[in-house]
Amino acid sequence: MKNSRIDQDIVLQHKKEVEYWRNVPKRTVAAIKFISQRGLPFFGDDEKLNSPHNGIFLGILEWISEFDPFLSNHFTTYGNTNHILSYTVRKLIDLMANTVLNHILMEVKSAKYFGIIVDSTPDITHNDQMAYVLRYVDESGEVFERFIKLENIHGHTAEYLFSTIKAMFDKVGLYIKNCVGQSYDNAVRSGKYTGLQGRIKELSPVATYVPCAAHSIHLVGVNAVSSSTTTVNYFGVVQALYVFFLLNLVVGKFCVKD
Repeated sequence: MKNSRIDQDIVLQHKKEVEYWRNVPKRTVAAIKFISQRGLPFFGDDEKLNSPHNGIFLGILEWISEFDPFLSNHFTTYGNTNHILSYTVRKLIDLMANTVLNHILMEVKSAKYFGIIVDSTPDITHNDQMAYVLRYVDESGEVFERFIKLENIHGHTAEYLFSTIKAMFDKVGLYIKNCVGQSYDNAVRSGKYTGLQGRIKELSPVATYVPCAAHSIHLVGVNAVSSSTTTVNYFGVVQALYVFFLLNLVVGKFCVKD
């Protein structure tokens, strides 16, 4: 060491720091992939180490640290300021999601023709979210259905849904004229002329509409149940109770905000 230069020591120290902070995201990304593949939630009520409420992500890393000296030392050295916080994790998730999306879009553009499947449902916070799925066939003839996006929507009219889908196509660089199939529920939004189906057919006449099989069965069940007065009364009471408690939750949320 006595013959070494100060600048060489600084460079060596810098290399060690770079290698150290490369090893941290390696473990972080591994945990993100594990959780994402299983569709599990990432975060809990807090982001504190050794807390029983810090969520699956930090919980997995804590468990790994019991067998990984590097991660154990990292948590010991940095504690709760370990640079593995939700903000950083969300940034990594966004990067990984964009990489997957770009790969899917590359496959779709290679196939050229595709079908669109959309449906919406409210989440636990009562925000209506619409899911987009693309269906396409690759060069070998294998059929793929790929989920590409989930976003909040603020309406269910055919005009609003069409503009939302059109904006999504424009954003990802797909041409709606190459859409040869469309599928959603059998409600008014799929009306032959005034619904979403008709609006898409105006730009892509070959976009064949395929009604949702599950929704069709549901409608059959609803009509079958409607033939029984006793059953109608029973489900009417259940529905009324659901609406009553749902409204109380919504009103309570606004009262807390006020």
